[in-house]
Amino acid sequence: MNYKVGPVGISRTKIHTSPGWQHTIDRFLARACAGMQTDTFETCTSHIIFRDYAHRPILRKAQIVPGELEYTDTQFHDMRNDILYDLSKKHQLHIWTTGTHLSFPFILQLMLTQMSATLVHGAALAINGNGVLLPFFGEQCNPLLLTGLVQESNTIQLLGSDLVIVEKSGKMWPIQRPLHITPAQRSYFDYFKTNPWPRATTWRCTYQALHALLKPIGWHTRLERFVTDEAMHAVAPLKLLGRLALRSETIQLTHVIQLESVSDAVEPRIYALGTEQATCFLHNALTYALRDTVHVMIAQAAAGKTPLSRHLEASQAILAQALSTIPSHALTRLTMPEHLTEQEYARLAKPQIINFVETMRVQGPRQPLPRTPSQQAQ
Repeated sequence: MNYKVGPVGISRTKIHTSPGWQHTIDRFLARACAGMQTDTFETCTSHIIFRDYAHRPILRKAQIVPGELEYTDTQFHDMRNDILYDLSKKHQLHIWTTGTHLSFPFILQLMLTQMSATLVHGAALAINGNGVLLPFFGEQCNPLLLTGLVQESNTIQLLGSDLVIVEKSGKMWPIQRPLHITPAQRSYFDYFKTNPWPRATTWRCTYQALHALLKPIGWHTRLERFVTDEAMHAVAPLKLLGRLALRSETIQLTHVIQLESVSDAVEPRIYALGTEQATCFLHNALTYALRDTVHVMIAQAAAGKTPLSRHLEASQAILAQALSTIPSHALTRLTMPEHLTEQEYARLAKPQIINFVETMRVQGPRQPLPRTPSQQAQ
């Protein structure tokens, strides 16, 4: 099966592969690109192609970090995780892998930076024809907030819940990744009335048994990092919200509302945000989301013989250009009280976001937004 994520086509080769490897890669792609299958793979401007690690090429005259990395100008081999990345061909990224230890966001980001585009760690919505980006630190935007916004009006559609593609021109591409629903959130969705599993109690018992099994060999920390004892259920947005609530076309970025929880905040409030501050936040939030692949970022910078700072600045420059396409008054920061339940957070944040986007559409003079004390000091 071929997939299309934004302008990038993703597939695996059928040459020199084993059935077991094909099955492993197919499972990885089915999870990472759920709902993004395509029959027009050849029309994509760029391609990511997965290949069997057992038939990887030998890197001639490579620089070597024993047991860790080896790299040339356009290739770098992560020996720790058995992954070889090849960027030697224009508009193509070839990856030799066993099918394990893969980071889909990092792989996609490698391809996008060659196309003057970048991932953004944040949710994205189309609100009355406006492209609204909601960047944040953390794992995923509150599903109750996103679904509440989408259900508020038929003119609001979801582009993505935790990742979205932004080109330097400001064009946003949707990425419909699964929403992760906790037991406390399940009662707010009709989907779980007909799909009751997994039950919280069953999941918790299974997690505790697996934790006890892995603890003697020290692997329980890996389990704790990626899984909790809560019955988190990943559901495709299509199943949860329906096709009409999702946007499949690109949209121009017009608003940025940075979501932050603040310990001393007593009520939701929107502040002005400078272009440099917004760019820095977007870049840092993405780097934090890709933190597990920092050693590969260093290898890529070394392979290109460029300072790591300049390598990281590539995506930052793309973000700066994208933000320069929107008015400065559309760059904002929404601060929320820290100790709120997910339900309270959604109830308070939803009108703030909708009202702000609607206000910015009104013609005529606009009142300047307040600035935080730290912004005033600068």
